[in-house]
Amino acid sequence: MGFVLIVEPEEVNAARIHAILESVDTDFEYELVDSAVKAIDVLERQKPDVFIGDMQMPVMSGAELFSMVEMMSPETIRIVMTDGGKINETIAFMNECRTFKIIIKP
Repeated sequence: MGFVLIVEPEEVNAARIHAILESVDTDFEYELVDSAVKAIDVLERQKPDVFIGDMQMPVMSGAELFSMVEMMSPETIRIVMTDGGKINETIAFMNECRTFKIIIKP
């Protein structure tokens, strides 16, 4: 069983993610948080197998958070979420933060 850490600052999107994950059988545990600060708190007590985070965060940028995840847990697979209108920015972000995959949000 693995552990997935998800950071989604938008309440509506977080509720959607939670509803989807609760409606399907998963063979992993997850924690869904709404801020970079909370994500760092989780990282300090448990290293995720997968980290999914938004490019755009309040207070701390997505790039800063992804860099911290890489430093704190280099073996963690990092996946970025973004809206479809920012593909060029997302590609640059992926290269800078060495993320594995993109999830396009509605």
